Amino acid sequence: MVSQTMQLEYETGWVRGKERSGSHDASIWTNELSWQFRPNLKWSTRTSVDYSKVGYESDEPNLSLEQVLLGGLRPGNNLLWETNVQRRLPNNLVVTLRYHGRKTGDAPIIHTGTVQANLLF
Repeated sequence: MVSQTMQLEYETGWVRGKERSGSHDASIWTNELSWQFRPNLKWSTRTSVDYSKVGYESDEPNLSLEQVLLGGLRPGNNLLWETNVQRRLPNNLVVTLRYHGRKTGDAPIIHTGTVQANLLF
C-alpha cells in the first residue's frame, strides 16, 4: 500500500519552426517546473509553472498560422501556471478542482477554474 509520494520535475527545451515559404519564423525556449504530492490514496495535488520566451518574425500577419506555430503563445514572455486537487470520496465519487492561469505576451492575465465529478463503477 502506498502511504505517501512526492515528485518534483523540471523540463526545459528549445524549438524552432519555419513556415515553408520562409515568411514566418518562430523560436520557443521553455522551462517547466511541476510538483505532485499524494499524501494517501484519497488525495492528490499537482502544481506546475511554465515560463516560455517566444521569438516570432513575420513578413505578413497570419493569425491562424501564428496559433499553430506558437502553440497558443505570443511573442515575448509567456507564463502559464496550474493547480489540480483531486479527492476520492468513499462512495466511489472522485471530485477534481482545477485552476489555470496564463499571461501571454502583452495580453492581460486569464484565470480559468473548473470543478469535475466522476462516479467510478
